[in-house]
Amino acid sequence: MSEKINFVTTNSYKFEVAQQFFARLPENEFTVVQYDIETPEVQDDSEGRIAEQSALWVSRQLGELAVASDVGFRIDSLGGFPGPFVKYANNWLQPNDVLNMMRPHADRSARFVDVLAVATPEGESKVFVTETPGTIVDAESVPDIKWTMDAVFIPEGHTKTLAEMDDEEKDAVWSDEGWHELTKHLVDRKKNE
Repeated sequence: MSEKINFVTTNSYKFEVAQQFFARLPENEFTVVQYDIETPEVQDDSEGRIAEQSALWVSRQLGELAVASDVGFRIDSLGGFPGPFVKYANNWLQPNDVLNMMRPHADRSARFVDVLAVATPEGESKVFVTETPGTIVDAESVPDIKWTMDAVFIPEGHTKTLAEMDDEEKDAVWSDEGWHELTKHLVDRKKNE
C-alpha cells in the first residue's frame, strides 16, 4: 500500500522535483501530495532547524509523514550572511550591494545550502543537507536582477554565474544527493515497520 507524504511547499517547481524523485521508486511505495500552505517558520540561523520545524509542525497537524525543504546562501567572509535569510536578501539587496560588501575581503568563497527534512507525527525527524560550493564573482559590477545571489555566484567547476546560465546548465549545478538520501531513508523505514 502506498504511503502518503505531504511535501510542504508553496513552490510548484519544488513539488515537481519531489514528484520526480518519488516516481523513480519501485512499486509506487509513496504518494507525494503538495501541502501548499505557509507554516510557522522559526527564526533560526540554521536551514536544517527551519526545515525540520516546518516538517514537524505539518506532520503533527495532519497525523501523517511530512517533508519540508529550505535553502540558504552563505558567504564565508561575511560570517555566513545571508544564510537562511537569502529570500529577504534577494528582495533587499541588488547584486552590486553584495559586491560592495565583498570589496574588503580576499576570501570570495560561498555556497548554497539545500536542506530536506522529514518528520513523523510522533516527533521523529531527520535532516539531509547538500551544499553547492562556489565563489562570489570578482567584478566591479554586474547587471541588477531579481535573484541577487544568482547574479554574483559562480558554482565550483564553472566559469559563469548562475544568472548567466541557461536552464540546462543550472540543472547540472545542483546535486540531487539529498533527495537520494531522503528516499532511501523512507524506503528503509518502511521496510523496518
